[in-house]
Amino acid sequence: MAESHSAEPSVPADVDPQASQNDKQEETALEQELDNLICTTTRKRKICPQKITKQLAKKLKAQATALTIPTVLEKAERTKAVLLEQPAAVTKTDRVLFRPHKDEAKMAASLTPLRNQLDRSPAPTPSPRPNRKLLLEDKVASRSLRKNTTSGYILRPKN
Repeated sequence: MAESHSAEPSVPADVDPQASQNDKQEETALEQELDNLICTTTRKRKICPQKITKQLAKKLKAQATALTIPTVLEKAERTKAVLLEQPAAVTKTDRVLFRPHKDEAKMAASLTPLRNQLDRSPAPTPSPRPNRKLLLEDKVASRSLRKNTTSGYILRPKN
C-alpha cells in the first residue's frame, strides 16, 4: 500500500486567507467601535469605574499627544533650519574679519572695533539681593506710622 504525499500543506478547502483578513479587519473595527462607545458613555457619567477612568485618561493623553506631533515636527524643522544657517553666518563673519577680500576690507575695518568691544565687555553682574534686616526695619517703621497712640484710635492695617 503506497501512501500519497501531496506537496501542498493540508489547508481546509473552506478557509480562504482573504476571508481571514476580512474577519480580522471586522474584529478590529468592532473593537474600535466598542472603545468609542465606552469612551462616550464614561464621559457622560458623573462617576466612572477606576479601571475605565485610567484607560480613558491614557487614551485622551495619547490623542492629545498625537494632535501635537505635527506642530512639534514643524518646530523641529524650523529649529534645524536656523541651526544650519547660523554657523554659515558666523563663518562668513569670521572670514570677512580675518581674511577679507578687497571689497570687504572697509566692512572688516568697521566690524573689528565692535568685535573687540564684545570680547572685552564682562558679563553683566546680577542685581544684589535686598538685605532682609533692612526690609524688616522698614516694615516695623511703617507699622508704627499707621498707629496713632495719642488719640487711642488705631488705623486699619494694610492688607
